[in-house]
Amino acid sequence: MEWPDLVLTLAGWALNLSALTTLMNKRAAVPMTHSGIVLVSMVAIVVAYVGLGLWSSVVATVVGIGIWAGIAVYRRPEPRSQSLQPEPYPNDD
Repeated sequence: MEWPDLVLTLAGWALNLSALTTLMNKRAAVPMTHSGIVLVSMVAIVVAYVGLGLWSSVVATVVGIGIWAGIAVYRRPEPRSQSLQPEPYPNDD
């Protein structure tokens, strides 16, 4: 493994761990515009890494794509109609 692949792989895994905390946080809400841009960018990065033969970086980035796909599906904000509903008050009886 050449040093550029090592550096990019380590950076990729650090970013994956950071994104994983967002995926695991049930209270997190990430707009689809953000998740979508990240996913498209990461696919472009994988294509570049494949072209450069940086295979460890490819693996780290593909895992990151999976994490961000999970964020896009499970951590998008609630629709406005649901989020504007008042919460019921507990019964004082």
